[in-house]
Amino acid sequence: MKKAFVLLVLIILGFSYAQTCEDGFRLFDHEQLSTDPVCIPENPERIVTLDSQAFDLMLATEAITPVGAIGFLESIYDRNFPYMVEGKDITYVGFPANLEAILQLEPDLILGNEFRELEIYDQLSAIAPTIVSDRQPNVFWEDNMRFLGEALNLSAEVEDLLAGYDARVAALAEAVGDPAEIEISVVRYFNRDAQVGMQIQLANAFSTDILADVGFTRPETQSLSAEESEARFGHAVGATISLEELPLVDGQYLFAWAQGASAELDADNAEAWQQLADNPLWATLEAIQNEQAFQVGGHWVGWGFAAAHEVLDDLFELVADVDPAAVSPNPFLAQANQPMSDDPTIVDIAAGSEDFSILVELLTEAGQVELLSGEGPFTVFAPTNAAFEALPPGLLDSLRESSISLQSVLSYHVLEGRVMAADVFALEGVDAEGAMVNALFPAPIIIQVQDGQVVLNGTTTVITPDVEASNGVIHIIDSVLVPERP
Repeated sequence: MKKAFVLLVLIILGFSYAQTCEDGFRLFDHEQLSTDPVCIPENPERIVTLDSQAFDLMLATEAITPVGAIGFLESIYDRNFPYMVEGKDITYVGFPANLEAILQLEPDLILGNEFRELEIYDQLSAIAPTIVSDRQPNVFWEDNMRFLGEALNLSAEVEDLLAGYDARVAALAEAVGDPAEIEISVVRYFNRDAQVGMQIQLANAFSTDILADVGFTRPETQSLSAEESEARFGHAVGATISLEELPLVDGQYLFAWAQGASAELDADNAEAWQQLADNPLWATLEAIQNEQAFQVGGHWVGWGFAAAHEVLDDLFELVADVDPAAVSPNPFLAQANQPMSDDPTIVDIAAGSEDFSILVELLTEAGQVELLSGEGPFTVFAPTNAAFEALPPGLLDSLRESSISLQSVLSYHVLEGRVMAADVFALEGVDAEGAMVNALFPAPIIIQVQDGQVVLNGTTTVITPDVEASNGVIHIIDSVLVPERP
């Protein structure tokens, strides 16, 4: 009896010990967690996300920028939601995820989902604490966001974002009048081996949730429950149909989307759409006859806040026939389209000019946007696009392939402190052999005044001096400064 009691105590103590996390960590447990409870940082700072919804949530809240993300998200966000990733320093770790690339980022938390990452959970958790969700990214998206909010200490922010989404849903319903009187069909079309394919969107599709939230009705095949969809089509998200079954997609309105991540895919999709237009059955559809069939973007496949709001934008414009910006603006687009601050930073000024688009791209790739958006002050010698294009063939590509080289060259264009043109003219020796100033990159810049103009390293001319920013000053230059190797 005594032995049994001791064994029971040991089991209890062992269980309690297993549930204890070290200082700075907390135990995370949730019904959507695919693994045992996991100790995660209380305040994670270096997150790698292999989950698309976690990526979207972090960008939407702007509370945390992931240091790394699954590779396929780069082209999707660059093409569909560029305003969400602009100026963000994110390393994409390939698809499938490259474990070595993740390791190099030194994450303190990794996020994934059961659909892809459960099979490599042991390798991921050996790098950093790893949370794996048991739901696919585009299914039950609002529930998934709440799960991720709990994992990232962003529950309040998630509820604010969902409230903003709900407000736009209500505004759309009011603009439409009676959404229950409007039937909307959603299909995906694609090009497979030069032949058009089509997939109807079912109960668990991302777009289905949004249309249901507004109160629209759906065609009979798209109104089935998840269980009924599984029984009839063998799937609850989407079901591929033959062109002979085109009548199944008919509705008062028809929204057709295709996933494109390259110019080649865009061309394939355009060919598929033309094949549909040439099909005699296509012309019999009510939506086609009433000119209420619309091609829409890949955001309709969706998984998060950015896509949800763009779907609502389409519905405002194409069903309610109103400008969403006038009725209920997309919060992310409204933020992206805000006029430049009355107190713009060096990065704000550069990003607001087409002449510096290459410079801004390179600063982003090198992870220097945050630095030059900081308090400073800094002096930046800013090459124009023409200056970068005048580099010897292959040099710019070579710099981009080496983050260290790129960072070195960009740092060579930055001085600490605010150095105005008048300060340069006052430098000793500037009108003779030149004066040396130290850039952030550990190499000097030789500054001279020749014929009333500031010249750097003997060949680079300041063509526009003293563009003032809140955190420093920009001098626009006509060629790129390349430091000599120390």
